[in-house]
Amino acid sequence: RMTEDLGGAKIYLKREDLNHTGAHKINNVLGQALLARKMGKTRLIAETGAGQHGVATATAAALFGMECVVFMGEEDTRRLLPGLRHGAPPLPHHGPGLPGGDL
Repeated sequence: RMTEDLGGAKIYLKREDLNHTGAHKINNVLGQALLARKMGKTRLIAETGAGQHGVATATAAALFGMECVVFMGEEDTRRLLPGLRHGAPPLPHHGPGLPGGDL
């Protein structure tokens, strides 16, 4: 209907809300990955709090076939620990070991 109202114009909507990793995060990380690749780098490194930036970085790294390392602070790791799946790979963290041992 909008096409008719605007005289036949083609209208494209950018649905960034449908991006799995969050629109601004994946857009930013894709740019960083392209720049890193152009510079000859083979690894992306991210620091994350709640984990979303780490997910976006890992997504971009997988897309470009790059290694990915995501660091998470000790407090964030402790806060998110109860929600982690059993058997998931360990998360690198800053600071001394967590109570009960490392992840």
